[in-house]
Amino acid sequence: MRLYLVGFMGSGKSTVAKLLAEDMNLTAFDLDQIIIEESGLPVSILFKQEGEQAFRIRESKLLDQWIKSNAHGVLATGGGTPCFLGNGRKMEMSGVMIYLKTSADTLSRRLNDQMESRPLLAGLKGKELFSYIEHTLAQRSEFYERARIIVNADQTTNDIVNEIKNKLKEVDL
Repeated sequence: MRLYLVGFMGSGKSTVAKLLAEDMNLTAFDLDQIIIEESGLPVSILFKQEGEQAFRIRESKLLDQWIKSNAHGVLATGGGTPCFLGNGRKMEMSGVMIYLKTSADTLSRRLNDQMESRPLLAGLKGKELFSYIEHTLAQRSEFYERARIIVNADQTTNDIVNEIKNKLKEVDL
């Protein structure tokens, strides 16, 4: 079984992947961590050095490798992963895409102290941060909303995991 967690940065994909995988006796993977291991550099540095387009190509290639490896488990993706280079379609075709749908208010609160590690948020504060989140979320939602399962990620992590497990029972795997 392959489960792909998608959603905006700060929606809880990495945390939920670990808890969901543990609860379902699967392995948790994190695409950002795979990128770090492959490159030897943090995502924020890669983003600055390579630029977004080169980073997205790297991300897509590593997603392809993960899929081709026949890995099974829960993969936390980057916030933009399903929005570029057909990655969303690749995930739809090879597993179950799960969207952690989070409000702009919640994301703004969660991301407020994470500017250093989030290259797309560098220098944004207060209303600027909220506006960026709201705008980017609107652009990406068409990709996120293609997920077979959509859960409310404004709730506690345990509630998110339980909602995913309940919704998985209703999906043909």
